[in-house]
Amino acid sequence: MNRITDETFRFFGVEVELWRIGQSPAAPRFNIVSKPNNWNKLVTQAARAIDEAEPTSTKALQLDYWSALGSVLMAKGGPLARERKPQPQSWMSYPIGRSRFMVSAVMVRAKRQVRAELYISNADAKAFFHLLHKQKSEIEAELGYALDWDELPEGRDTRISTPLNETNPEDRADWPRQHDWLAARLNELYRVFVNRVKGLDANAWQPEDAPEARGPVV
Repeated sequence: MNRITDETFRFFGVEVELWRIGQSPAAPRFNIVSKPNNWNKLVTQAARAIDEAEPTSTKALQLDYWSALGSVLMAKGGPLARERKPQPQSWMSYPIGRSRFMVSAVMVRAKRQVRAELYISNADAKAFFHLLHKQKSEIEAELGYALDWDELPEGRDTRISTPLNETNPEDRADWPRQHDWLAARLNELYRVFVNRVKGLDANAWQPEDAPEARGPVV
């Protein structure tokens, strides 16, 4: 029947079994014993079509937001003035010369916030974080402002960031202000951390050096 009908029809042969466990009522089990030859291919094509469908409004907003930020970074001509394809996600990351270290811009719409950060994502993230934290005074003096030092104790990764609060990433009219701020902070973080990151040695820090006994990292 699958061979003699057109593609608008799909026929399946189904075998029905009745299963019972103990004294429970019998329940049906359906086994496909015959299906169209290209059915798996059609399912794969349908799934791919869904993935490639027009993005949701949120993803479209994210793509536009990061594309506009990229234009500002290129116009400013700093160390992050490089082509980078935007992604439909809540962050945009830029390499800083060492694997698993990234300078990132992040939008947190629920908190009405955008932030610039150094994000460390590797097995030695805690060690690297604490080694950088030992240089906190020098780093913040070079930047001219304080940073949020987030060890993220519940997970493996860590981040060092600065936020712009009371900001709505959905307000396109405010994007020039947000992007100017993000571009400036991203370039500043890159400049202050790039050489420090390259020189880090995880073996120079031991867990007993952690400041837990002295209180949270600030």
